[in-house]
Amino acid sequence: MINWSALLMDLSRQEFILGMFFLSAGLVFLLWGLRVYSILVVVSLVAINTIVCIYLPLLMHYRILLAGLIGLILLFFGWRLTKIYVGLLVSAWAAVIPFTVLDTYGVRPEISLTIALFFVAAVISMVFILFEQAIALVTSFEGALLCLAGMVNLAGQSPRVWDFLQPMLLGNAFFTPFLVVAITFSGFYFQMAEYTRQKTGMSG
Repeated sequence: MINWSALLMDLSRQEFILGMFFLSAGLVFLLWGLRVYSILVVVSLVAINTIVCIYLPLLMHYRILLAGLIGLILLFFGWRLTKIYVGLLVSAWAAVIPFTVLDTYGVRPEISLTIALFFVAAVISMVFILFEQAIALVTSFEGALLCLAGMVNLAGQSPRVWDFLQPMLLGNAFFTPFLVVAITFSGFYFQMAEYTRQKTGMSG
């Protein structure tokens, strides 16, 4: 089970530059995800691959080697298999989100996995039909996570601000998920509005 409180506390103690990086990257994902998705999707998959490989039960040098090898393969084929990569990324989050939520509430792993696989099957069938919407949603979600990480880090630089935010972030089970959802749909709305405006302009 993931200890979210410990994760956020650790993030709040990191260097200021990390918070700025997360916040800047998050804004790129939120505002321009659909414009530069071919780059962002590859970056996302490489990052997820690295995190997964680091936690594998192998010696550290094997983990690094495996992460680097898969990362290079992902980069090499990134601009040739864009649609497949989008499908992979959306499917990965469709599995991770329900599994993590259910795991947090103590649901048995096999039940969580079954529900997560159901979500993957449902999402994969829709990705290629609603391709632009899928990109806007997944990049907005990743942007929301990055922005939240950046805000937590920056808040942690000021004891007064952190003392104010900490009870809401760590003590309220609904505040942080609501914040992520609100930021995600704000980014999604912005990206789809821009996409619709561009499409209308081109057709006109």
